Amino acid sequence: MSSLALLTSSPIVEIFPHGRDRRIAAGRTPASPGFLARRLLAAGWTDDAPEPWPVRQVVELCRAEIDWSVAEWRRLDPLDNEDTGGWGPHPSELYRLPHEHDAARVLNAAAHLQPTRWRLHELVRSGGRLRAQRRAAADGEQSETCRLDWMQRAADTVEEIETLWALRRRQMHALAHALAAYRRARGTLDTAARHAA
Repeated sequence: MSSLALLTSSPIVEIFPHGRDRRIAAGRTPASPGFLARRLLAAGWTDDAPEPWPVRQVVELCRAEIDWSVAEWRRLDPLDNEDTGGWGPHPSELYRLPHEHDAARVLNAAAHLQPTRWRLHELVRSGGRLRAQRRAAADGEQSETCRLDWMQRAADTVEEIETLWALRRRQMHALAHALAAYRRARGTLDTAARHAA
């Protein structure tokens, strides 16, 4: 029997085949609202970050969700909680709750957006690269060859800025979808907890 036929013919009986895995999955609890609130209060942001406050707040909440999931994994599996040494996914990812998967997507989207924002900030802020290149291209004391070179550099920078703006729009769209999914999942969880109390 070929390996492909073997894979397609044998059904997967359960996701967590071992008793330890079932115990960890069954023992997982979501982060409490008090824990999340304390994490927000403890967050120290600098004023030079270009991210707007609501995004920074939700990203911090998502970091807290992931930290909670790792702590829960360590609590439930104290004997075998070694991480992978930097290779592959963290072992706790297998036991994340659905809203924690959404939180991880928010963190991923925010991590992709941050370098794009900083690069745009570096290129267009006052005294940035584009402004300096345009000043050099307009400098009458330089040779025509030098000014043409600076004009070409400024044109290349404008092209890079346009490319980065398009990339930023796509990344913001992905982040908005991830944020909406996380807020829905967390809202459902908080509503269920209020009704149970």
